[in-house]
Amino acid sequence: MRAILGTMLDGDLRALAVRGMTGPVGATHWVGFTFEDLSRHCCIIGGTGTGKTVTQMRLVSTFMRLSQANPGEPTIRIIFVDAKGLADENRDQFGQLARARGYRNIRYWPEQPLCGFDGKREQLRERLSGLFNGGESPFHHAEAVTMLDLALGAGSPPRRLAELIERVRPGVTAALYELEGTERSLMLKAEASSFTNSQWNSVYLRLRALVATVGDRFDSCSDAWSLRDVDAAWISVPGTSSPQTAGDVASWILSMIGELAASPDNRRTIICLDEFSAVGQDQRASQFAAGLVERTRSAGIAIVIGAQTVASLGEAADRLLQTCGTVISHRTPLPDSIVELAGTVQVWEDSQTVDALGVRVATSGRIQQQYRTPPDLIRSLPIGEVVVVRAGRWAQVAISTPSNS
Repeated sequence: MRAILGTMLDGDLRALAVRGMTGPVGATHWVGFTFEDLSRHCCIIGGTGTGKTVTQMRLVSTFMRLSQANPGEPTIRIIFVDAKGLADENRDQFGQLARARGYRNIRYWPEQPLCGFDGKREQLRERLSGLFNGGESPFHHAEAVTMLDLALGAGSPPRRLAELIERVRPGVTAALYELEGTERSLMLKAEASSFTNSQWNSVYLRLRALVATVGDRFDSCSDAWSLRDVDAAWISVPGTSSPQTAGDVASWILSMIGELAASPDNRRTIICLDEFSAVGQDQRASQFAAGLVERTRSAGIAIVIGAQTVASLGEAADRLLQTCGTVISHRTPLPDSIVELAGTVQVWEDSQTVDALGVRVATSGRIQQQYRTPPDLIRSLPIGEVVVVRAGRWAQVAISTPSNS
């Protein structure tokens, strides 16, 4: 079974074509994805108001329908990350779609706390180390991660952000190791004491700044939920209200998504990263996303990234475009990097002259290379239509509206 994206209007993308009803002018063909198709990942490009979110919601809706049609299999887990953090209407629609499809464990962040401090010390270090990689030199990044690791290992791993912040105050981590009293802990105390108060304060202030944005929303508590246990989740990253810390939040969440791939639970998962432009210029988020796309397919995870332009995907834009199996483009004024993915075809071009009577006469010709996908088509696409490029083929598609029915 395939999840139907919309109606094919033109193109040669037969691999995703699904024959529909036959009418007076012939058969209708739709464009549809299997989960295997989508697990090669997808990138959706288009300017503001061209319909990127509607396209993602359509994919979400149809895959929820497929999951509902196969009750004997585990529910397809859907995690939708809104990087701008403003789409309340879309969040409500997402919840309505999930409930209509029989999804039960539906969660929202930051309204409901997400377990950001569960797991082992090594997992916490990987999640939090991204906070110290926003422009720092490799030396200072390694220094901060070393202090972070020392703080995480001083006793049981912290389960709240406030607890970790208290540990990175100057002298606290060293004192905790001294209380343990073992030979190893005293060696770690000496290592913690080798860093100056100024160095510890830099880590403290970095974490303290995060509290202003996330508060206790990543604390592991009795009412917190985890990505592994959820059926559907909507995560709002404050890309508009707090752009300075949006990269911190995005890197933390993307790191936890990566853990799903590192220890797969044999459950198919779709990750939608909408409005990625809001955090794509942060090198941490861009590199995290590219890494996920490159390594998650075998874990049963499909990633769908939506951005306003190719450039807004950040420094990993080329990696993302070349790794994603499918690129969907709404109207965009700079389609060159997209049409190049579909390649070229050979066309015959006549050379003509005009005779004395003004009649054009073909005198010679030559074979020219022409883009398979017309660039001007993408520049002028109406709202609700896209060009889908996959494996050197393309299709113009009218997107079907997401439906609760």
